[in-house]
Amino acid sequence: MKKFNKGEWSELYVFLTILADGKLYAADEKLNKIESTFYTILKVIRENHDYLRDNDNQLILIQSDEVSLQIPIQKFVDNAPKLLNEIMTAKGSSFAIPEISDLLHDIAVTKIKAESGRKGDLTVQIHDDYTGFEPIIDFSIKSYLGGTPTLLNASNATTAEFILSGTIDNSLVEKVNNITGTSTVIS
Repeated sequence: MKKFNKGEWSELYVFLTILADGKLYAADEKLNKIESTFYTILKVIRENHDYLRDNDNQLILIQSDEVSLQIPIQKFVDNAPKLLNEIMTAKGSSFAIPEISDLLHDIAVTKIKAESGRKGDLTVQIHDDYTGFEPIIDFSIKSYLGGTPTLLNASNATTAEFILSGTIDNSLVEKVNNITGTSTVIS
């Protein structure tokens, strides 16, 4: 099994947890879950498979052109905390979790993390009780399990483009163009 870091394993943990809970909760400014505010999960789309919740039969229906499976929701409920424990107790910057390989096979997951070219890490169809809408939304997973997450990939391949709404003087342009470190402050 391949090795991944805590942030990458966290994508799989969130996937299992929202299918187990059937809810996507809001959080306050300190990232505490707000129990009374959530969206109902209708399905998660991952690796070209639809993972639909069948609450009446307590099943996750996994459907694609190649796959048609029915997995008890309890399997997700049981395995999400086990995965979290493995992530929390793992040593090193990247690691394998072989204990999860049977589950991944059973639920047709072949990739731990989303493709790097995708906008989001997780695609979810939710039901909004207030509006009745059922949009499909991409979410980006930012995990604090391994440390403070970054907003942008910190590699040299990352580029950012800024569009100015006004003019700036040449001295500030020179400061910006000479930025080489990762913690430069411009005032």
